[in-house]
Amino acid sequence: MRDITDGASNTAMASEIILTADTTFHDLRGRYYNSWEGNVWFSTLNPPNTTVGDRSEMGLCISAPRRPCTSSGINAQYARSQHVGGAHTLLADGSIRFISENIDTTTWNHVGARNDGNVLGEF
Repeated sequence: MRDITDGASNTAMASEIILTADTTFHDLRGRYYNSWEGNVWFSTLNPPNTTVGDRSEMGLCISAPRRPCTSSGINAQYARSQHVGGAHTLLADGSIRFISENIDTTTWNHVGARNDGNVLGEF
């Protein structure tokens, strides 16, 4: 907690993602019992429910509606949900907020940083 210098109510710790059932191939996004290659992490680079596809360096994902994925670049999973308009996010103070998919991208980037020194207003 001492490393969260931007304030616990301004720092994201976890968020929803949409799981994809394994078919003939494995999709490890969100499998907390198999956190190999960072599959339990999420990024605030893009807002919740973004149309930008998740990335899997090892190709361990299945592209599906509302949870696109590509096998290129470094791993990146974005907050995604089945809810219309956003996703629930756990903040470092223990509260859960519904974050709009229309949140300003720069603000969302700052919510994902625990010590960037940026002051956030309402989000």
